[in-house]
Amino acid sequence: MKRLRYALFFSMVLVTASRAATGTIDGIVKDESGGLPLASLVVEGKDIGTSSDRNGRFRLRDVPVGQQVLIISYIGYETKKIEVDVEAGEVVDLGSVALKASSISMQEILVESSYRHGENRARVMEKESPTIVTVLAADAIGKLPDRNAAEAIQRMPGVQMERDQGEGRYVTVRSVPSSWTAMHINGTRIPDARNGSRDIALDIFPSQFIEYIEVTKAHTPDQEGDAIGGSVNFLTRMPTSERRLEFNFSGGLHGQSKSGIYDNSVTYANQLADGKVRFVLLGAASSRDWGSDNYEVYYQDDHSLDELQLRDYLGNRSTYGVNWGAEADLSAKTTLYSHGMLSTFSDDEIRRRDRYRFGSRRYEMAFTATRYRSSLQAGTVGLKHHFSNALKADWSLFANRSTYGYDSPDNLPDSQHGYYAVTFRQSGIEFDGLTQDGKKFLDIDAPAGYTGDPYDNIQPQVSAATPLRNEEMKFQNATSSFYETVGNDFATQLDFDYKLNERVDFKLGGKYRWLRADIDRAYFTWTYENDAYLSDFPLESYPANGGFLTEIDEVYDPILRSYPTLESINNAHRNEAFGPELSEQNKDNSSRATSVFEVQENQYAFYAMPNWHISDKLQLVAGLRAELTDATSNSYAWLADAGRAVPTGAGNDYLAVLPMATLTYRPQERFNVRAAVSRAYVRPNFLDIAPFESVDEVEATISRGNPDLDPTYALNYDLMTTYYAGSLSAFSAGAFYKDISDYISSGRTQRELSYPGIETQTYTISQPFNLEEAWLWGVEFAYSQSLAFLPGLWNGLGFSVNYTYTQSETTLPERDGDPIPLQNQSPHTLNAQLSYEKSGLSMRLASNYRAPFIDSYNERSSQDRWRDRTFQMDFNASYALTDDINLYFEMINLNNDPLRYYNGKNQNNRPEQAEWYSRRGSMGIHLSMF
Repeated sequence: MKRLRYALFFSMVLVTASRAATGTIDGIVKDESGGLPLASLVVEGKDIGTSSDRNGRFRLRDVPVGQQVLIISYIGYETKKIEVDVEAGEVVDLGSVALKASSISMQEILVESSYRHGENRARVMEKESPTIVTVLAADAIGKLPDRNAAEAIQRMPGVQMERDQGEGRYVTVRSVPSSWTAMHINGTRIPDARNGSRDIALDIFPSQFIEYIEVTKAHTPDQEGDAIGGSVNFLTRMPTSERRLEFNFSGGLHGQSKSGIYDNSVTYANQLADGKVRFVLLGAASSRDWGSDNYEVYYQDDHSLDELQLRDYLGNRSTYGVNWGAEADLSAKTTLYSHGMLSTFSDDEIRRRDRYRFGSRRYEMAFTATRYRSSLQAGTVGLKHHFSNALKADWSLFANRSTYGYDSPDNLPDSQHGYYAVTFRQSGIEFDGLTQDGKKFLDIDAPAGYTGDPYDNIQPQVSAATPLRNEEMKFQNATSSFYETVGNDFATQLDFDYKLNERVDFKLGGKYRWLRADIDRAYFTWTYENDAYLSDFPLESYPANGGFLTEIDEVYDPILRSYPTLESINNAHRNEAFGPELSEQNKDNSSRATSVFEVQENQYAFYAMPNWHISDKLQLVAGLRAELTDATSNSYAWLADAGRAVPTGAGNDYLAVLPMATLTYRPQERFNVRAAVSRAYVRPNFLDIAPFESVDEVEATISRGNPDLDPTYALNYDLMTTYYAGSLSAFSAGAFYKDISDYISSGRTQRELSYPGIETQTYTISQPFNLEEAWLWGVEFAYSQSLAFLPGLWNGLGFSVNYTYTQSETTLPERDGDPIPLQNQSPHTLNAQLSYEKSGLSMRLASNYRAPFIDSYNERSSQDRWRDRTFQMDFNASYALTDDINLYFEMINLNNDPLRYYNGKNQNNRPEQAEWYSRRGSMGIHLSMF
């Protein structure tokens, strides 16, 4: 034992002495346009090397003392050798090390075009990745007319976007449901409990905050496993060694609202303490007035028209946010870092809605004036420590809070703020143009001997015998639907990376997350003791602004009516002239109790992953990830007959074991083939596992959550091949297949049940179940080409195109096993861009196409809700007056593409909703002060 103590002591002395005989080299690898990520740095003749980070920074530790030669190489650039005199225990700061493009013509192109510089960096990151990933750099994002994170990502291969009022909100990868795609900020998933889901609405995330976007389609074990479709990682701005102060100002006009848009941002970066402390701070503020027109149609089972709605929207959306990133070198081996963001999004909306209800023979005028807001606060603090060049550790602590709710109207207390609406009604209306049995049809569904309306000119045809009169439109009520969502998320993670030898790296780590989602609802209704009519309210002309449905020749202009003023509507709930009365429905006195719930989860994860360079051409990344989820939830069961709510609670836990492997073959430097097999899963949405229950004994129906739901699992097979024709040109082709089990869908069952005070009977129970199997397969292609080889002015041209084809299938019990596609799955997605970059001028025409897809299922396939195809074109141009001043112009939705839903597959002439947003454009200036 004594000898062992001596041996350990002398070993520690030797290790300490060896470390004292070494030093550190750091700096940043860059070209004329900025830092170069993943540059290779090797000490000549030594088994010591590293690579630069995404901003080009590097730190090479444990370099032997004395005169050393540092070899720096980067794809498409000339290799550089630097002699360095290393002193024991000292840090040699090389500052900025500039590399030159491998040819004069390529160097000139990269200098002239920041977009091409960013595209080149993104291609390098894709090429060096150990798995299947697509990268978009900030330079490219800034050259596209995309306002938020969702719009920035829509142009990448295999990615689809869902819009709201013409702006991007949700994205999905490879046509799976949006909740199957994981959204991350700097590697940590950001869940949002809005509507009881795990999605995050990306309209809260300004695109100016983004440095890179990584779309991962085949995961490795060190990445979170709850992502069947794939994961999107937004890497926010992090500091470099450069001092920067930049301003961005823009303003414009929305074609429908005929009012203004502005979008401003400022970026400041600097370093302190001789470069040991670095930070970047970015602020963004935008406000855009918007407008849209639409008509909506509701059908009976026989496709007769039950209702026609004419809707006009006007509003203002604003986003304000701050993003930061900071690093501090505590020593040559230890770095403290932090990054995060604070952002708020608000939508102040006015909606006017005319409802012609053919089935119930009435007309309703509904005026909605509401303002909803959401916020996101997310931050990370971490510590990176290099024990040696072979062993390093990364510890991080993450906190996130997201909220969603309403702030309207101003004259209500906070506890009654909600989705606020006022309704007037005139009953006993007669409609002309009906069938003999009193029904109205479109021409495509018209019975023999009857002429129906065309789908783009559905007229209500109010009979002259019962005209619409303000004196007969009775005030029904004013309502405020209170809704508040709060999501809290805390996580800590520890990762180790150990280099066994020149060919094998080994990573392992663990993560703990605590997550909670709270949703609260209430409903307030104001009625009047004395009758009031529309004629009792001050009125104003219908605010057509850019014209109402000009896209279909303003066919409804003759029937547009005057509406109450906004001020009178916002005060309708307290109009003492008519004696308002208030009723409240909440968790204590109504079935609203079933919409109030809380879910809490403890999540534990562990992974182990070797990265084996089998040869210079063959690389294998394989391993295992295990994630344990322990969920508890609380809600209410509502007994309609008893008129009371009963608190309920439940718990569930499950272990997801996720093996993953990716094999990369590089037969030559410019060509690689990747094959991956991985198991992934998706946790059930919060709403699905909430233990609520709503019982209606009259209709003998029950609605329930299902706390016992298992996750949905998928076994994924991916194959991708990529050829890099040059620094700025690449072609990729791939195929994928997903074998999905425990697919969650809403099902109906029948059971005989007995409740206190209610007679035993057979109930139809609606509840989410793990019922269905499913599969999805597809292929994708991407091609980007710089035409820099052309002579003269023509070498500024370039283009890119990507296409994804997918097919899927599942079944539903109520469809008797008939195969149907997955929701949200478009068979065709196409993006194309034409660009020009030369002598400070940059122009880009971008288009996005998505084929029709099923939005929601009904009991019969002929009544499924389908989303029609979308095709949008956008244009962006900029000109660099000097190195520090850049002017730009953008135009969104050049072709005024509408949002359309229709009833039944291939029945796009049987619309459920048709909505137009018009065009919007802006001009701006970008200033770089230093």
